[in-house]
Amino acid sequence: MAQVPPQGDQPLNVWLENFAAKLTATPTAFGATAADATLISAAATDFAARMVLIDNPATRNKITVANKNVAKKSATAKARQVLKVISAFPALTPGQREDLRMNPKDSTKTPIPAPSFKPAVSIAADGSIRLWDPLFPERRSRPSGVNGAAISMKIDGPAPISPADGHLAALLTRSRGQLPLPAGSNGKVLWVIAQWYNERGELGPASDPVGVTIAA
Repeated sequence: MAQVPPQGDQPLNVWLENFAAKLTATPTAFGATAADATLISAAATDFAARMVLIDNPATRNKITVANKNVAKKSATAKARQVLKVISAFPALTPGQREDLRMNPKDSTKTPIPAPSFKPAVSIAADGSIRLWDPLFPERRSRPSGVNGAAISMKIDGPAPISPADGHLAALLTRSRGQLPLPAGSNGKVLWVIAQWYNERGELGPASDPVGVTIAA
């Protein structure tokens, strides 16, 4: 979809002129107010005046260009502010969106698929755990499309082959957490397997099992 408001100077100038004219004529029809229309009209007029100055070689200089950039930033911010109000108006029709040169409303939300990759895991002797995207080890935020991680753990015995070999110990929504260690587990091996999950709780592939001797 095209960016709204447009980024280019001239496309933005044309878009603002139309936006201001439509709002000034009937602001409430779009869910806006007369004050919103006045705000946009003033921003559009100011930006258009700055554009005239930089389009004229006799008045184009560092100062007029800088003033144009400030006016552009201000007009864009104000337009986005009013666009949020208009977009939230329940009675807004597709035709009205077109009149304002807004993008059509996306009525279908694209579902986020289950994570397709496994997390990297490190576990400390006290049960503290850290997860990360192996492609971006320095990134602290969750990977795109990931809402959290399901942590399966097992105390002692051979390494688990799958999460089913242990029990669900925690659902983490951050990259770091603390696992609950049962009393009397010092000296035993803590095994952990992690899986990313998406907003619908769909699980991705399991990590490799990671083990550590408990010293809580």
